[in-house]
Parts: sequence; C-alpha cells; structure tokens
Amino acid sequence: MDSLKAEQQRQLLIDELSALFVRSGLKIIGSGGSGSYDPPPKLRNEGYGDQEDKRPDIFAIDETTGHYVIGLARLGVGDLETDHALTQYNVFLDQFDPRTGERARMIVILRPPKSQSSTLSSPTTSTRALGLDLGRRLRRHACLTHAGLSRANFSTRFFTP
Repeated sequence: MDSLKAEQQRQLLIDELSALFVRSGLKIIGSGGSGSYDPPPKLRNEGYGDQEDKRPDIFAIDETTGHYVIGLARLGVGDLETDHALTQYNVFLDQFDPRTGERARMIVILRPPKSQSSTLSSPTTSTRALGLDLGRRLRRHACLTHAGLSRANFSTRFFTP
C-alpha cells in the first residue's frame, strides 16, 4: 500500500472516530483528523518502550465521568501489536484525570479485514475477540471499534470493569 493512500485511509478512520466521539457526547480536546480541532497533546511517557512522549490520534474527555478518552486509528490487525503500538498503549493507559484520578480509556478504530467485515455485528469488540491478548490492563480499559460499524453510539460505560 502506497504511503499516501495509507495516510488518507488513516485520516478517514480518525475522522470517523472523531464523529463517533462527538455523537457520544465526548468533548474533543485535540484530533489529528481533518476537522477543525487543535492537534492532540503529546502525553508523557513514564518509562515505556522508546521513552518518547506519544501523541494519540484523538484526545477527548467525558465530562460526566471525568474519563479521558484516547482514540487511535489502525489500518489492520498487523498494526495492533507492533513495538510502537505497545508503547503507545502503555503510555496512553498510564494517563489519569488529575481531578478525579480516573484512568484514561482507549478506543482503537480498526479497518476490518475483508474476511471479517460481513461477520462483525457489534460496533465494539474486545481485543480478545480478535484473538489478541494485550494484557489485563488493556482489556479492562480499551476496546476496538471497526470502521463502518461504528455508526452506533457507544458509551465509556463500556469500560466499567
């Protein structure tokens, strides 16, 4: 896949996830999509992977619960377990609202593989349902939504352990 085409597809995923956040009542603080948002902030890396601070694709807050919600776009399942991705997950899930102490939640939008696109029926899927085991913390505080299936509203209540 040519890198320009991949970046355009990634932008479409970010835009779709941003729209889903807004429809769900989240306040977007920053987004790397094509909308009129400021870029998301870089989030402090407290010692994971390459030690570099990381910028999510979308950074939002659910003002009713105090949860920060971090959005990431992935072009395929192969992008979910790279060293870079695993470092991002650790950095992003190490974020807390300083007022409430609530841990950040993470939504990853994934372009579904053609073989699964007709069989996926839920707008959100656990990482385990995709055959991934990315650790207990990620399973409890993150979920995947598939492009084209994310039309339904979701709530950060999905994450209640």
